[in-house]
Amino acid sequence: MGRIFYPVQTIMNKTIVFVTLLFSAVNSFSNNSLPSDLTQSLGKLGIPPTAVSLYAKNLSTDKLLFEFNSNRKKNPASVMKLVTTLGALEILGPAYRWKTEVYVNGKISGTTLEGDLIIKGYGDPNLNLESFWVLLNKIQSKGVKNITGNVILDRSFFKLRYHDPSNFDGRPHRPYNLGPDALMINFRAVQINFVPNKNKRKIDIYSVPHFDEIKFVNNLKFTNKPCWNWPDSPKIQNKQIIFSGTFSSKCGEKQRFYSILTSDQYAELLFNQIWRNLGGSLTGQILPGLKKKSDTLLLKHSSKPLTEILTKTNKFSNNAMARQVFLTLGSKQKKSAITASDAEQELKYWLET
Repeated sequence: MGRIFYPVQTIMNKTIVFVTLLFSAVNSFSNNSLPSDLTQSLGKLGIPPTAVSLYAKNLSTDKLLFEFNSNRKKNPASVMKLVTTLGALEILGPAYRWKTEVYVNGKISGTTLEGDLIIKGYGDPNLNLESFWVLLNKIQSKGVKNITGNVILDRSFFKLRYHDPSNFDGRPHRPYNLGPDALMINFRAVQINFVPNKNKRKIDIYSVPHFDEIKFVNNLKFTNKPCWNWPDSPKIQNKQIIFSGTFSSKCGEKQRFYSILTSDQYAELLFNQIWRNLGGSLTGQILPGLKKKSDTLLLKHSSKPLTEILTKTNKFSNNAMARQVFLTLGSKQKKSAITASDAEQELKYWLET
């Protein structure tokens, strides 16, 4: 008795359903029809056979076991992440780690840097809130607490075309729609928490991290109706997040993530907040720019290993992380200004070999 996993896809809602079947006579199935058990399972899900393509092959004997509409083009949706992440394991290696480098341009006198601090990103897919805190803590551990110059953010490792975050589903402020960024900090995400206050019959809203510069306009109406839905797409204007509609107390406390700020705005607010909480000071500004050859390396910060990064990428089907991983494939041939074409060429070469 063999066990086969069929990835079955519907084009309309791009949903991937994994159906596990147990059967004994694989060769008895016709190439023009589906196994009866699978047909019944698809029927229960409301998926027509015309939306299905199957291909089963014995990798040990190289023998074709079964196919159904295997030559019809389908939208692979998130299954494509398996190609990207498997390619990354073999091209980059399971122990691969992304680096983020910190340089100084100036003299360090005591705990004061009389000059600029430069942070150069290399596409870390998971430079989250905790990792960024650790990075800034490392800088201060190296003796730099006060900066009289500017903080320069170097994102030049990737050379990117304009990315429209609204193209996928019309929700440009959701983190999964972010375009790649060589210095992507915490997915530019702000976690919005909705808490029903039954005593005051209102919905309390707070965010993590909290930025004074982001203002909430809370027009939510408290209800006790069944929890069918809750706010998904607020109106965002000039760093104001406007929530309207109703929120049922029966929904309980809910959270949702939004990317409201630009890369530079988010980095500035988060850097200033963490840096000062750690006891540091900054006289200058936080600006985009480039590392110079004359800059002196202060430290290198490493990401989690590739295997751990890919676990998060695939488990949560994280689009932003997958884009970062994909672009990094181009680093096998180029050391800077990596484009999507560079990554695609490397992935095609791996597939061919």
